[in-house]
Amino acid sequence: MTKPFVLVQLSDPHIGAEWGGPDAVGRLAAAVGTVRALPQQPDAVLVSGDLADNATDAEYGQLQDLLRLIEAPSYVLPGNHDDRDALHRSFGVPGAGGEPVQYAADLGALRLVVLDTTRPGEDRGELDAERLVWLEAELAA
Repeated sequence: MTKPFVLVQLSDPHIGAEWGGPDAVGRLAAAVGTVRALPQQPDAVLVSGDLADNATDAEYGQLQDLLRLIEAPSYVLPGNHDDRDALHRSFGVPGAGGEPVQYAADLGALRLVVLDTTRPGEDRGELDAERLVWLEAELAA
């Protein structure tokens, strides 16, 4: 029997946030502990934003330290509190100069398509024409 592919998604860790309690790192550490206790360890981890609350390199460093404990490749997607350049710098995702974070990764039989819908400085997101063209091409692949 073939072992199933396990993808874990962690969402909105808001590292650095002080609202909702002062311990965002502790909450994420507890989630990571739960993942590590799974009977089958994940093959990959998707972390969707908001990854950090203030988008500082230190916050992203704390996130990276916790994700390393899972011992699976991590893939990140920003939220409206995240900074694209900081994500490019900290996580090595493609792009630079404020470009949206968008990439695809082949994970065995699974193709993970990561598409940034954030509008810097705004709470809402959107898919513009350029993102939709890129998405259509990735899905066709």
